[in-house]
Amino acid sequence: YQDMTDQIHRIPQYLDPDAAQGPFLEWLSTWLSVEDSYLWNEEQLRYLVLHGRELYRKRGTVEYMQEMVRLYTGRTPYIVEYQHLEPYQGNPDHMEHLQMLYGKNSYSFTIVVDMNGRISNKEYQVLTRIVERAKPAHVESNIVVLEPYIFLDKHSYIGINSELSNYRAFVLDGQASIPFTTLKENEEAKGDEQ
Repeated sequence: YQDMTDQIHRIPQYLDPDAAQGPFLEWLSTWLSVEDSYLWNEEQLRYLVLHGRELYRKRGTVEYMQEMVRLYTGRTPYIVEYQHLEPYQGNPDHMEHLQMLYGKNSYSFTIVVDMNGRISNKEYQVLTRIVERAKPAHVESNIVVLEPYIFLDKHSYIGINSELSNYRAFVLDGQASIPFTTLKENEEAKGDEQ
């Protein structure tokens, strides 16, 4: 009976998310209706179990979506909802371009994740599944994983996935350089003469 007594004494360990491991942690996650527990590593699953009650209250919100994507990718995403496009309704050119990037459906949102282009097809599918489970049922979602390049008419954001490089002096034949200030002073002098 000693083995049975030891098991009974260890029951609190099985119910404690900080102490539970492997199958017991997965079993605890079923109590909180954590969907697709096999998609999460042990640390992420432990977080979901420990914060399940708080997360359940936020379910279907932008905050919840950001937290779930951040938990999986390690990066906080940007979420663009259709309402963010409304200030541009007056300009058809801007609106057409924004709708091309973020969608035309007023019941939609776009999750923009900066992964430096490092995401496998499998990871993208898991991310899509997580977003589909986390979003409200009547809303369409679009996931954009940013590439670390500038593309015209695509998802290029200065300071996020692209940057304007630092100024370097113009060098001719490796011997002479024209500093930017000289060029600027010459342009200002010509403007004063005119």
